[in-house]
Amino acid sequence: MNPVHEESARATDFLRVDHAWVKQLFNEYRAAMQADLPRATVAAEICRNVEAHFEAEATMLYPMVRHEAEALVRRLVQEREAILAGVAEVRAFAYDPPARDVLMARLMAMVEKHAQAEERELFPLIEERMPATIRRLHP
Repeated sequence: MNPVHEESARATDFLRVDHAWVKQLFNEYRAAMQADLPRATVAAEICRNVEAHFEAEATMLYPMVRHEAEALVRRLVQEREAILAGVAEVRAFAYDPPARDVLMARLMAMVEKHAQAEERELFPLIEERMPATIRRLHP
């Protein structure tokens, strides 16, 4: 198999799983918030995962499509910068103040919107590079 196609398949699979994991962490945070339980640990885990996810995007996905989808990549990079600024704001709180809950709600909304755009717009571009046999495995 062509290494570019193989890398494309692994990249989108990995990042879809990553999206699902971050959504699960968001649900844990929301549940802890509603139950008024400590949530600093979940917030820290969300921040770590978001940063790792963006590193993977920057190294695996954006270079693959930058030339053919420059405007999309530019928009996703701008969203990434805003989200990372949100991560920095959340990290400023080591305990559970209501202010962090507001920041987390905003961060979660931005990340969810970004993930939807990736899955709807970016992943199909990357998956188009896969041979037909692999595309059938990725409905």
